[in-house]
Amino acid sequence: MSTYESYQHIVRMGDDEVEGILDPFDGDTIITVQPKIDGTNATVWYDNGVKAGSRKREVTVGNDNAGFAAAVACSREINNFFSDGEHRGYRIYGEWLVHNHVRYEDDAYAHLYVFDVIDPSGRYVPPEEWDDLGLGLFCVPTIDQFDLKHEPDPMGRLTADMERSVYRTADGGPGEGIVIKRYGDWRNKYGNVLWAKMVRDEYKASAHMSKRDSAVKHGMEKTIADEFITKAYCEKELDKIRASDGWNEKMIPRLLGSVWHEFVSEEMWHVLKRYKNPVIDFGTLQRAVYSRVKECLANEVF
Repeated sequence: MSTYESYQHIVRMGDDEVEGILDPFDGDTIITVQPKIDGTNATVWYDNGVKAGSRKREVTVGNDNAGFAAAVACSREINNFFSDGEHRGYRIYGEWLVHNHVRYEDDAYAHLYVFDVIDPSGRYVPPEEWDDLGLGLFCVPTIDQFDLKHEPDPMGRLTADMERSVYRTADGGPGEGIVIKRYGDWRNKYGNVLWAKMVRDEYKASAHMSKRDSAVKHGMEKTIADEFITKAYCEKELDKIRASDGWNEKMIPRLLGSVWHEFVSEEMWHVLKRYKNPVIDFGTLQRAVYSRVKECLANEVF
């Protein structure tokens, strides 16, 4: 019997959890690059019937996530895939495309875009094998693939790939960023399979990131807020509120609290790793985060 399992965290390039992902002398050396889709994380698996999940929990038609569970229940492709007993141990992970910061083609929304498949043994199935499974679903394309042994400047290549990440965007321009994967036997130094991400707004901000000593000198809390609280980060939380309840200026405290909660819940571990367990005044940090939200959304809600 299979139960809900959340998808692994995608870690910023440069974090120590993905240290060595571009090392040409450590395990399988093929790098696969996919566009990062700006929707909501979703998963499908079989457990006495087809099940659906969000990033953190199982969802049902009566307790749904942006209509995903209802769509799964009605999906001929998904139900056909799991009707074959051979596939009932597989897990499908993808992005359920809803309106967030990045704008996509009108007919791109309300579809699942598969970005990973795990077989019954727990192996990540590489994209070149997906067709053989007969998924019949939209799949996130591979926009680049290269061998680290023959690429002298992998970071330069990945930076160029960010500009090529245009999959189904409304204006044909770059989307949120890219996900960097290394299928096969590569593991990080903690023995885990993890993928890296490069997000366009965050990458531009981090390109000029101060080192820890400079951060302390100029204000650790402000430096952290400036790096992690980007315009895209703020707009994503704003769009969630708009989608669920609309928007008026009385919701500003809710928006500030939402960004703060998401930041502390999802990013604090990476803050500690990035700055090597810094001393942080959380009252000062909260004020710095609020200030960044107001700065990022000055022309939209403030």
